[in-house]
Amino acid sequence: MKLAWSFLLNVFLSVTRKSFKRMLSIATHHYAALDSKKGDPFFKKLFDRFKPIYEDFLQKYNNWTVAQGLSMGETSRFSEYFDEFVEKLLGWDVKIQNFFLKNTSDYKTIFPKGKSVFYHGTFEQRIDQLLALSERLGDYTVLDSLQTEIFDYYTLVHTELINHQNKQTSIKTSSKELEIARIEVGQMMYGNLGLLMDNFRINTDLISSYFPLDLIRQKKKNKQNTINNVYTLLLIAKEIKEAGISFNASTNFLIFNNGNAEIGIYTTGSKDDPPPVNPKFKLQPNEEKECTLADFGETDNRYMFVVNLDDNEEAEVEISIL
Repeated sequence: MKLAWSFLLNVFLSVTRKSFKRMLSIATHHYAALDSKKGDPFFKKLFDRFKPIYEDFLQKYNNWTVAQGLSMGETSRFSEYFDEFVEKLLGWDVKIQNFFLKNTSDYKTIFPKGKSVFYHGTFEQRIDQLLALSERLGDYTVLDSLQTEIFDYYTLVHTELINHQNKQTSIKTSSKELEIARIEVGQMMYGNLGLLMDNFRINTDLISSYFPLDLIRQKKKNKQNTINNVYTLLLIAKEIKEAGISFNASTNFLIFNNGNAEIGIYTTGSKDDPPPVNPKFKLQPNEEKECTLADFGETDNRYMFVVNLDDNEEAEVEISIL
């Protein structure tokens, strides 16, 4: 496969592909560096053409953060419902088993897919399961009061879901606008880099003061160990997803958080086991760790789940088997 010449790649766009915040830091550094030198005609030219594009990006960034802030309260309340939902389901299960024990045909009719469908997936998927459970309980008169309790809870959480989705629409709109501005400011910095390279073609080290190199250097994933398989998972905000990976007690992992959201990973002995309130293993954006099964839970657990811990951002994680 033909490799692209590195100078033809816009590094400002590649390192900020999933991070508006990183682009803000890089662009602000570049803006300030040019502003301090604009008394020189060469730098004034660079500053004057960069200024309106930077200010537009800054305005779009502020709009995006405002939209996120408006959503945060609604999403936090929404998250609280699911934090208590685990406990509620355990209580509902006890009430059901007062009449229909586990492994009986009626119990399996009430929970045809087990209880994992209530714990894992997106907000919408888990709420839909609440309504379905309430409807199935309608066939059992001895559970009428429980059916009413679950339906009332579904109505409450569904209302919060609608509020949450309305806020998310505002975030998505401002995010699309900000993405356009990110590309424009990245392209202008790439152009300025070319002019700076020409200006400092003898003393190239001087170029570094106009860009924050610590933010531009891309993190390289550890490749010291041999990687057998790599699994990439994408998760929307607050989603819990099974990793779908086969492993044993001696398996070693390399986990790389390639997104903008903090993620958590935990393991269980059964798919029906409820998720922990706090995952044992957490990873910040752009962070990488080598780990063993013991870092996620008990070493005899055989099901792995990944949690997007962020209320708004999408998550991307790479799990490699070493």
